[in-house]
Amino acid sequence: MPAPRRAPVRKSTEPVSSDAIGMTGGITSPLNYKQISIQLPSNKRQDSDVALEKFAMLIMYIVALIAIWGGIFTIGFANADTESYLLLFVGGFVSGAMALGMVEMQARKQSMNLQESQNYMLGLGFFFAGVGIIWGARYFVDISPALGVNFLLDSGSGLTPSANAIYVQAGALALVVLGEYLLLKRYEGHTGFAWGVAALTPLALLLGGSSNWMNWSDNVVSYEIGISMVFLSFISMEVAFRSNRSRYFIAMAIISGLIPFFYEANNDPFDGGALSLLIFIIAIQGWYAEKEMINFELMQKASAGLVAIVFAAMLYAYANDFELILGPFRTSEFTGLASSITLPIGLWIALLISYFPAVLKQRVPAMPIGLALALGILPFEGAWLAWIITVLIIQYM
Repeated sequence: MPAPRRAPVRKSTEPVSSDAIGMTGGITSPLNYKQISIQLPSNKRQDSDVALEKFAMLIMYIVALIAIWGGIFTIGFANADTESYLLLFVGGFVSGAMALGMVEMQARKQSMNLQESQNYMLGLGFFFAGVGIIWGARYFVDISPALGVNFLLDSGSGLTPSANAIYVQAGALALVVLGEYLLLKRYEGHTGFAWGVAALTPLALLLGGSSNWMNWSDNVVSYEIGISMVFLSFISMEVAFRSNRSRYFIAMAIISGLIPFFYEANNDPFDGGALSLLIFIIAIQGWYAEKEMINFELMQKASAGLVAIVFAAMLYAYANDFELILGPFRTSEFTGLASSITLPIGLWIALLISYFPAVLKQRVPAMPIGLALALGILPFEGAWLAWIITVLIIQYM
């Protein structure tokens, strides 16, 4: 007898819910479950990691800077010969070209947008370029007689440069800074450090020139020194202004105001020839001070420092009885003007006239205070002229 056959069971197409699953005792309840979220690894770095990376790069740059400058000063100020100048020029040029070439190749892959590391590399390249061109100009001075140029070396003093060699170094560096400016205009993104190096390089040459250049001009503030000082100070402030970073301009303006003090300390006549050049620098500072591109609040705060430098120069000039020297004009050669137009008075008038447009815009509130303080404290002769000017313009202050 065949076995009985079971009726076929149809498969249900209804989905089984958690409510239909029974537990012991016939009690049914839904299953408790939590949603699982899966997070993919993120490529975004933490801010602390970025800050640490920048700090490490800065430390490496400072160490390299100390080592490089140590070598440069060792070679440059230890009776270096012509071949040493050539090596410094080639080394600086090659190092700068390598750094700038690396930045350029990476920038083209990033639509000319620089990252922070490339910013530091670009600034380092500018530094090497500046060092190379300074010593390259010195090398050119040494070989100039072989090229038919006989006015760059002091006659009868071997390879000692004459005052005309100052123009060579200042002009060569100005061309390099111009090239750096044009290069920076092509880039976007992080370029602040490179702008700072480009703006500071002319002032670095001026600070070094307070020793070397003064030796080349027989420790006298010559026309070559005066023209180069004003020219390079203007270039430094112009580059800082073009960088659209107000703090850079303030820094360059303050350093430019301090440079004449270094030259006056090495001035053999010690008669105020270097400090008189501060009048031209004040004029440049005042011309920029009223520009709207410079941050209003920062300019107001910085005005105290700029005015303090001029006030210190007035005290310094009065204490040492300096005379006003502007090119061929010397107050000591004019009997009627010697007691009326002194160097402190000249600085006072230059500060008033140069910063007057900025005062009208209330951008340099410290200037009127500094002028009034100078009139009240400095008992210099000829103050009557300053008082007359003050009475005439007091309503506009």
